[in-house]
Amino acid sequence: MKRLLVPFLLLTLFALASCGPATPSANPSDEPEPDIFPRATITPSALNPETAPDTGYPLPTPSAPPSGYPASQEAYPVGGNEALVWLIRPVGVQCEERNEEDPADLQTAVSDLAAKGVTVHAAELTQLAVCTACGCPTSAHFRVQINAQDLPKAEALGWQKEE
Repeated sequence: MKRLLVPFLLLTLFALASCGPATPSANPSDEPEPDIFPRATITPSALNPETAPDTGYPLPTPSAPPSGYPASQEAYPVGGNEALVWLIRPVGVQCEERNEEDPADLQTAVSDLAAKGVTVHAAELTQLAVCTACGCPTSAHFRVQINAQDLPKAEALGWQKEE
């Protein structure tokens, strides 16, 4: 019993000393500063080298994207300020034979639109989640991007505006 008494007392004293109250700081500058509102904001003039005050720090400079990074859509002008819309059309209907009037592949769908005077800017085949019952569209859908003014021509061919 005497062997356990000394380590127990030392452990108790250590716990009391570590859990005791902290002494307040003598220097008030060591205290954290309160959150001050309003906070500083970056203004466009701060990013302009001609109007920015000289703080001694260099201003950030834009860098080129790494190689293989996709270019922004602005890099591909479409001509004028025409609005573009995405259209979608299912490839087929489940449990039914393919209709001969429906395009068999994406290339045929784009060429059918071009034959009617619709300019296609982008085209892709996409997979959508659909119901799995007869009469529902297949999960494969054609997507095309056209000028908004050509929308009535495309709708006459069975295309729908994508929402």
